[in-house]
Amino acid sequence: MADRFVTGSTPPGLTVTGLAHAYEETAVLREATLTVPAGAFVAVLGPSGCGKTTLLRLVAGFERPLFGSIAVGGRMVSGPGLHVAPEHRRVGIVPQEGALFPHLSVAGNVGFGLGRPGRRSGHGDRVAEVLDLVGLRALADRMPHELSGGQQQRVAVARALAPRPAVVLLDEPFSALDAALRAELRAVVRAAVRADGTTAVLVTHDQQEALSIADQVAVLRDGRVVQSAAPDELYRAPRDLGVGRFVGESIVLPGTVVDGGVRTALGVLSVAGPLAPVDGRVSVLLRPEQVHLERTGDDVPPPAGRPVVAGRVLGSEFQGADSLVTVEIDDPRAPDGADRTVAVRERSARRRPGDRVTVTVTGPVRAFPPS
Repeated sequence: MADRFVTGSTPPGLTVTGLAHAYEETAVLREATLTVPAGAFVAVLGPSGCGKTTLLRLVAGFERPLFGSIAVGGRMVSGPGLHVAPEHRRVGIVPQEGALFPHLSVAGNVGFGLGRPGRRSGHGDRVAEVLDLVGLRALADRMPHELSGGQQQRVAVARALAPRPAVVLLDEPFSALDAALRAELRAVVRAAVRADGTTAVLVTHDQQEALSIADQVAVLRDGRVVQSAAPDELYRAPRDLGVGRFVGESIVLPGTVVDGGVRTALGVLSVAGPLAPVDGRVSVLLRPEQVHLERTGDDVPPPAGRPVVAGRVLGSEFQGADSLVTVEIDDPRAPDGADRTVAVRERSARRRPGDRVTVTVTGPVRAFPPS
């Protein structure tokens, strides 16, 4: 069958349109749509069971979708009446555990997808090139069992990049590593993929990982991509309350629409974006870094123009770089039993239970229909 190409002068690296899939009678993907620009590093973020790994398996060609289409580098590889075999899709895979061939050296693993080396094939040069990208050229002759877990994952990345795929897929490749090694390996992988100019798609449930490594983050929920945007935009302007709660830490308060904003336990706050109240009520989302505390009696006047309310510290949990302080807000308008507590992150101040504080909020908040 002849190749089918997506029209356009510069086709995206990956285009997924209306993808649907199910296992037996359980729907996993429901019309998932995603466009990945050529050369971009995109993270697909979502909780366990949302369809992330299924999406990767469909793009790789390991399974055939019920509906929808997939194009890799502008070439249609899956659609009505079309299913290109995995080995002909120009898609590289980095599995969760690396899955190196134990009987091959590092160089042998990396060169596996390049075919048998020939005199003028450039096989050895490409192996050396991608090992340089992941910082392992000096270990080319080692066997997999002689490597650390992080080194094995670097080899898996080099092996996926070696054949110059149109897209490389990374299936939570850092999840089995400790926190410090995860951060180091993320930086290595990001730099290697960028240097090689390859389009990359990472699936992960780790918010920090997605926000720190990706050019674009796509949030997958209940089998659909509910929002795809640059990390800072996704954090600052979530499309709905579910995205806002899932991407980064958040404080969610009930609010009532009034002139000038929304009234909450933290005062009347200004709102960014449109309002969609139900009977005048909304759910207000703000980030912990927007909330600031001062002890009552501190000779520091509250910033002009910012909402200021009083409260009492219920507890403080030291977490290394900062502390998570729980404050009960004084709000005589709140009904009995209403939750008037907020969690605030502070970098230096130490709070004790019972401390009286004033609470100020900086910047506009987001408001959504009440949850």
